[in-house]
Order: sequence, then structure tokens, then C-alpha cells
Amino acid sequence: MECISKAWKPHDFKDISLFKASFKQFQYTKHWHDELAIGIILEGTEGIDYCGNKLTTGKGEVIALNPSEVHTGFTCDEQGWSYRMFYFDMDFLADTLDSIHYKGQPFIEHPIISDKYIYKALIQLHQSFENTCFTLSRETLLLETLQSLYSRYGSNKNRSGKYNFDSYKNAQVRQFLHDDFAQNISLDDLCQLTGMKKHQIIRNFKSEFNITPHQYMIITKINQVKKLLDQNENITEASLKCGFFDLSHMSRNFKKVFGVSPGIYKNGLSYS
Repeated sequence: MECISKAWKPHDFKDISLFKASFKQFQYTKHWHDELAIGIILEGTEGIDYCGNKLTTGKGEVIALNPSEVHTGFTCDEQGWSYRMFYFDMDFLADTLDSIHYKGQPFIEHPIISDKYIYKALIQLHQSFENTCFTLSRETLLLETLQSLYSRYGSNKNRSGKYNFDSYKNAQVRQFLHDDFAQNISLDDLCQLTGMKKHQIIRNFKSEFNITPHQYMIITKINQVKKLLDQNENITEASLKCGFFDLSHMSRNFKKVFGVSPGIYKNGLSYS
């Protein structure tokens, strides 16, 4: 895999995470984000598996991935792709949208957006978080960009909570994996919880969420590791607290989800 990547949090906006990368040969594992993820394709073409749909996006387009929706990204050709990403905390986003009197839901209606104005505004905003910039200029860019994005592409659909899963048994499994993410959970545990057979649990869960319970458990652990690193936890301690027996195993999975190693991610954080 050939890649150049950087992840960081601006010291004055703790609820926004930033990422940029150039990949030649790379494929993310299936995962989701707790935040709203907004990407800007700078060069090349990226393939996306989003909620089970195969999509492609290229230079000049914006990717909008709503929280908790399973997806992956991958190179489509030898050129690879370069892009920048925002990850907006949902509570922060709701407060920001309220401040600009946006009345819709804090979700984006379409995963691929072709809009030159929004594209340029997002690039300018992302660069303002990387380069020296007056605070007032950055705050103005942020509000104006989000207002334009949501006035054009915000969702008016009603969504009941963070997760919108219909199956009661699958929801039981999902909640158990979230609540006991640090444990070494087995299929027998899930059978005892649901009264279902092992093959039924795997088949039904994957049918609804496009991911197996095992994959869901790993990504849940990785997301929790990231949260601990955000709180200035030591990488080894974070790995152990989240139930990983092997630091290298955690690191490999972390990079498959976030595109950078835990060490590079932690080095990009500001704790001031």
C-alpha cells in the first residue's frame, strides 16, 4: 500500500476532526462513524460501498456519509485518489445548525454531491484548519459553509434517534456489542441473548446492517480506542481497555478504519 495521510484536531474546535490522504492502493474495511463525515475529492476516483450500494466519486465532488451508516472506500484504478475529510460531532453540529436557524434534520440527503460552490467552500474551510488563519475568518467560513451545505442538501426526513434499526433481535445484538465492547464476546453469548441459532444471528445481522457481528464488534472496539486517544489515553492502555489482546492487531484494524496508525493519529491531536 502506498499512501500519505494526516489526521488532526484543531485546538480551537475540539468537536471537529480532520483528515487528508493520498492513496495509490488502499481499501478501508467496512465501518461507520459516530460523526457526520464530509469528504472532498481532490484527484482521482474513489469507489464507495455505502449502505450496500456501489458508488464512485471523482475530482470536484463531495462525499456525505451520515453517522452510523456502514460504508467502505477503495481505489478504482492505478491513479488512486486524494481527498480531505471533515468529521463533525453531531451535538456540535446540531448546536451550530440551531445557531443559523436551520430547521431540518442534521443529515445530508445524498452521499455524492456535485456542486462547485460547496466543493470550493469546503476546500477553503479545510485549509483554514491546517494553515494560519484568523479565528473570526475560520468561524465565518464554518458557519457560511454549513449553512450553504444544509440549505441545499439537508434532509427533512424524520429519524428516530442515532440508529434506525427495525429488527428487535438484531437491535439486541447490536446493543450488546456496544455495551460489552471490551469483553471477548462469543456467538454462544449472542445465542443466549436472542434465543437464535448461530447461523441465524450472522445471516440476519449481515442482511440488515451489511456487516457481520464480528466485524461490528471490531469496529466498535476501534471507535472506542479512538475516543480514548482523544482523551489523551496511552495507546497500549487504550488497546487493553477495549479488549484487544494484541497491540499490533488493534493497530492494523485502526489503520483500516481511519487510514492512519494510532501513533500518527495521536500525534495529530492537540491537548492544550
